Amino acid sequence: MLNPPVNMYFSGWDRTTTPPQGGAGIHHPAGDVKKIATHAVVPRNGSTVRTNGPQANFWQIQWSATANGFSVTEGGSSGSPLFTNAGLIIGQLFGGDTINCYDPANDPGVYGKLSVSWNSSTDSRRRLSNWLDPTGTNAQSLAGRYACTADESVTYALAGRITIQVSNTIMASSTISTGAQVTFRAGNSIVLSPGFACTGNLVAAIGACGSPGNSSNRVAADITRAAQPVEEAGSTFTAYPNPAFSSVTFRYEVREAGRVRLVLKDFLGKEKIVAVDEKEHRPGTYEKSVSTSFLPAGMYYYILEANHKKETKKLMVLR
Repeated sequence: MLNPPVNMYFSGWDRTTTPPQGGAGIHHPAGDVKKIATHAVVPRNGSTVRTNGPQANFWQIQWSATANGFSVTEGGSSGSPLFTNAGLIIGQLFGGDTINCYDPANDPGVYGKLSVSWNSSTDSRRRLSNWLDPTGTNAQSLAGRYACTADESVTYALAGRITIQVSNTIMASSTISTGAQVTFRAGNSIVLSPGFACTGNLVAAIGACGSPGNSSNRVAADITRAAQPVEEAGSTFTAYPNPAFSSVTFRYEVREAGRVRLVLKDFLGKEKIVAVDEKEHRPGTYEKSVSTSFLPAGMYYYILEANHKKETKKLMVLR
């Protein structure tokens, strides 16, 4: 059996017989794009719609009006889940009345109860308990969670909204595209290796697998940074780690004796950090570390003026 993708989310469930008020049905009618139907009622026992089997086996809900009309389900949606407001599945779509576009308020949704499907079948392959509680814990509900493998090496480009969660270590040498919303969550460490680059949004957290971690829109303090910079062909200087978090180290080469100036500017050209200010240098390779903890997250430029030449590069600061 293959391991699931690390960004897969397993929905939680609730097999109790007292569902809360409000929820949503997520479905793909006749294979169409995903639709979300919402309601604001407490699901009622039984069904006023013709169904096969005892009426007590079903939840019935009345859909809510939306900004675009009225929530309904359609043919081809059967088997899709009914979620509570807490994101837990309590039933699977069984049927409903004939779609009535002229009176959608009286077009109820009917769902088979998860509590009934739990042990109702004599065939073990059809009992949900055998699949959702194979070790017999007798749990009444289970929260959803992302798939969680031991380690993950992220070498591929990341775009869109994605969560990567592991129980041990994430090693990332990937790129995060502009506009992306990426979450790294690891039990022990997150290592941003040479080659990692981010122009989108990265949230990283250290915590137990399945937990939120100890970070909220900032990178946890104990994330391991890349130890060495990435040298570019023909370049006389670089900065690491890039993206930077609480600090950055500039590494630069002076090929002729003379004065050197190294500054960090924002997009408006305002100097934010003066790392080296007109200091006389002999030929050689130098490093200068400075704090970036006071800088807002975003893109900056670092500029080296030396040997009568000027080089400009980008530095990403994350929080």
